Amino acid sequence: MAKSRKTKRSQRRRGKLFYLALTLVILGEAAFIIVLFLPGYVSRLATPSQVQAELNTTVITNYMLSTLINPYNNSLVNATALGLINNTKPILMYLTVNDPYLIDESCNIWPILYNATQYHNYNVIIVVFPNPLTQAPATLSVIQQFDSYVYELCNFNPTSTRFIVTTAFWGNYTYGSQVLIVGYGTLLPQLLTKLGINASRVYFPLLIVIKPYNTVEASGIIYGPQLTNSTYLSETLFALPRNG
Repeated sequence: MAKSRKTKRSQRRRGKLFYLALTLVILGEAAFIIVLFLPGYVSRLATPSQVQAELNTTVITNYMLSTLINPYNNSLVNATALGLINNTKPILMYLTVNDPYLIDESCNIWPILYNATQYHNYNVIIVVFPNPLTQAPATLSVIQQFDSYVYELCNFNPTSTRFIVTTAFWGNYTYGSQVLIVGYGTLLPQLLTKLGINASRVYFPLLIVIKPYNTVEASGIIYGPQLTNSTYLSETLFALPRNG
């Protein structure tokens, strides 16, 4: 059924207001990113075709954690206050898209993530991207739809847990000609390449195991058949040394 012109105009206005609000917030917080990661680092991170030697996996991981967005207030997550930067507790970072097929195929991950927070002292971060992927992060309505899919398809309620539910820019966020925030579409391939992993073979959903002090190893990149194997996940994740 076709939508009325009034409805379409109203939706366009709401969309413009969302991105205007997001732009104002991000511009206000971009100074934090620039200070935390010197402009030279931001410039190098923004270059997808070249992964410079001085940009190690810890720098890239720190940047990824520092540019997560809280979808409930459209502001950057305070990663330092949450203990995600120079972490003493291990982190599980689950990257996925708002796709009911992928959600249904990976229902086994939710009990694993729940056990990780409840019994094994992990921080769990859920990073949801819109489907299809866009430059912009997921809106609150997309996050809410994602939660509904997980509840309906997997009989699990992410909002009833201690998970940190977030989103992020996939494309680089620019203002004029300056890159203010480097998107995950650039960061993730750089991280994988640094770990010796062929980024073109990695796909969503994806679990990144971040050991204390933002240490990531190739064995901590889990996707595909390994991600849907609950026995493998339990043996791998819960046998890791844990601190905190």
